[in-house]
Amino acid sequence: MCRPPSYWTDPATKLTWTKQDNGSDVDWHQAKTYCTSLRLGGDSNWRLPTIDELQAIYAPERIVNEQHIKGNIWLYSDSVWSGSTGNDPEMLCFNFHIGERISAQRTGPHNGHALCVRRP
Repeated sequence: MCRPPSYWTDPATKLTWTKQDNGSDVDWHQAKTYCTSLRLGGDSNWRLPTIDELQAIYAPERIVNEQHIKGNIWLYSDSVWSGSTGNDPEMLCFNFHIGERISAQRTGPHNGHALCVRRP
């Protein structure tokens, strides 16, 4: 019996995404460490996506676990951290429930999840 792949490659951008986020709230530093430490599918060059890359997989016409996202990616949270900066010391998250960019402190009360991406 074959296991389904734990990643998805977007045919439009050729970026490879993990099929689910990290599964728990983390601050930005923890999200970045999670992605850069990830070993999946024989690859180790995972990273946090840019805010534009996250927005490119937002799909208002699709719903997976109450999130609007391509590739049947499973998110355990509405908000996913990006590697893009907002106004210092803020980073940008993308909310897949409402389809908006959110500026949040790198550490502090706002937590998001880590969804990792890599180039082939």
